Amino acid sequence: MTPFDIRLPIIAAQAKVKTCHAYHCWHAMRDMGAAFHLEAFAAFAGLETRHVSAIMAAIEEHAPLTAKRPTAARGTRLPHNWTLPDDWSEWASEARRWYPNEVEAEALVFADYWQSKAGQTAIKLDWKKTWQNWVRQSRRPDGTFSKSTARQVDHATSIENTIALYERMGRYQEADDLRRQLSSNVVPINRQTG
Repeated sequence: MTPFDIRLPIIAAQAKVKTCHAYHCWHAMRDMGAAFHLEAFAAFAGLETRHVSAIMAAIEEHAPLTAKRPTAARGTRLPHNWTLPDDWSEWASEARRWYPNEVEAEALVFADYWQSKAGQTAIKLDWKKTWQNWVRQSRRPDGTFSKSTARQVDHATSIENTIALYERMGRYQEADDLRRQLSSNVVPINRQTG
């Protein structure tokens, strides 16, 4: 209930008190639950106990405290005894064309990561969707993977990002030079080790 709730003046009128008294009584009852003490609240608010009783009766009639908001679904951590379900394994094999031993290896990395992670980020509502996102973003090669092609794509993307940065900085000549190199495919590939 807010100070602008339409039921508040009705409750106050029925109890013959100010709306602020009805509002504070309702919140005290809600917050304290079974610990709410009628006489203590009356003394605190400067009311007679009959007024507090009247407020409580009007609240009971017009704004029952038993109405609760629907509870949101709660997430969980990945259990320490977790094993990859068969349908999750099949999905990963189909989505990435991995062999069963590759799926098992990825599942171990997945479990180790999420079981050792601390804090709220380790709590998930849907672990199957978390697994699917993990698999999609995995760096483990799939059936179409080629290291040299992947490195060229990564390098080309890096060059395109540099071109965009040069253009934002007003360095149009350098951006055009890189664009020509990229289109003629003469940009050397950085050799990375490790």
